[in-house]
Amino acid sequence: MIFLFFFLCSRENLYEILDGSPGKVLLEKCKDYGIIGVTFWESGFKQFTANKLIQKPQDFKGLNVRVMKSMIIMDQFKAFGANPIPIDFHKTYQALADGVVNGQENPISTIACMKFYEVQSHLIISNHAYLAHAFVFSKSILHALPLKMQKLLISTARDITFFQLKEAIEKEKKLISTIKKAGCQIYRLTKDEIALFKQATKKVIDKFEQTGDSNLLSMIQNHIKKKNQALKNEIIIGLNADLAAGSALAGISIKRGMEIAVDEINQRGGLLGKKLRIIVRNNSGITRYRRY
Repeated sequence: MIFLFFFLCSRENLYEILDGSPGKVLLEKCKDYGIIGVTFWESGFKQFTANKLIQKPQDFKGLNVRVMKSMIIMDQFKAFGANPIPIDFHKTYQALADGVVNGQENPISTIACMKFYEVQSHLIISNHAYLAHAFVFSKSILHALPLKMQKLLISTARDITFFQLKEAIEKEKKLISTIKKAGCQIYRLTKDEIALFKQATKKVIDKFEQTGDSNLLSMIQNHIKKKNQALKNEIIIGLNADLAAGSALAGISIKRGMEIAVDEINQRGGLLGKKLRIIVRNNSGITRYRRY
C-alpha cells in the first residue's frame, strides 16, 4: 500500500492515519479476499535514485524511470516530466545497469537489498511516498482455531507492531551508511525543494480523488484538517522515554502519571483556556501513536 507522502506531510500523521479510521477501512477491505487485516508494518518511505542529482521536479525531465505497474505512480513521474516505464521488479537492476532506465523509486531497504546503488550514482532522500505492509491472517485458518488463540494471535501482532517500526527505522540508518560507503552520493531534499514536488503532484491527488476511493481520501483529508484545528486549541506536552527496553517500566510509569494529571487538568477546563495533550516518543525516536 502506498501513500503519497507529499500529501500526508509527516510520519506522525501517517501513523495516526494507519491507526485511525482510514487504516481500519483499508484493513476491512482485506475480507473481500479471504484474509483478515490486523495492523500495518513498515517497509519504509520511498526515495528516488538516479544517475544525476535530483533537486526539483524539472530534473526528471526526459529521464526514463522504472515504476511498478500503477497508474497513480506513472502519473506522478509524468507530472515531473519523466518517462515512466513499468518493469518487473526482479528485472530492475539489469534495466538500470543497461541504461534502459535512468532511475527508480523504492524504500531504502529495497534499494540496499537489491543493490540498486551499484548502478545508480545518486540516492535522493525525498520521503515522497510510503510503503506499508498489511499484516494479515488467512480467514479460514484463523477461524479454525479456538477463539482464545485467535485473540492471542491478533493482539500479539498488534503489540509487536511498535517494535517492527523501531527495527525498520534503525535498520534503515545502517543501510544508508552502507550505500554511502559504496560511493553512491546521498542528497536530502530541503523543505523548499519538497514544496516544489508537492505542488507538482497536486493534480495527481486531484485525479485520484475523482477516479480512486474518494471516500478514503476524504477521510484522510478530514483527519489532517481536524488535527491542524486541534493543534491551535491544544497545548502539547512531550515525553521522551524508554518504553520498550530495560527501563521501560519507569518510562511507562511516568507516562501513566502524566496521563492521569492531564486528564484531571482537562476535566477542570484545561490550562489557559486550552486542553492539554500528550505526545509520547520512545527514546529510539519513534512517536508512539498506536493505540488499540
